[in-house]
Amino acid sequence: MLKKTALEHFKNGVALARAIQVSPQAVNKWGPVIPWGAALEIQRVTVGTLRRDESLYENRKPKSYVEPATKE
Repeated sequence: MLKKTALEHFKNGVALARAIQVSPQAVNKWGPVIPWGAALEIQRVTVGTLRRDESLYENRKPKSYVEPATKE
């Protein structure tokens, strides 16, 4: 998920920080790509309106992450 997209949705960094319960300073430190865990939380609080782009995180997922089962 791109920081620019999330900021456009929430209107500013303070609102984004409040929505996912982190400090505005933490949001300010993010690069152009939102950290993986924060992107998951944003997806959750926006009920999927904003979604992570998995291609941005192919080499960034935590080692403990397990891919969700796909529905067939």
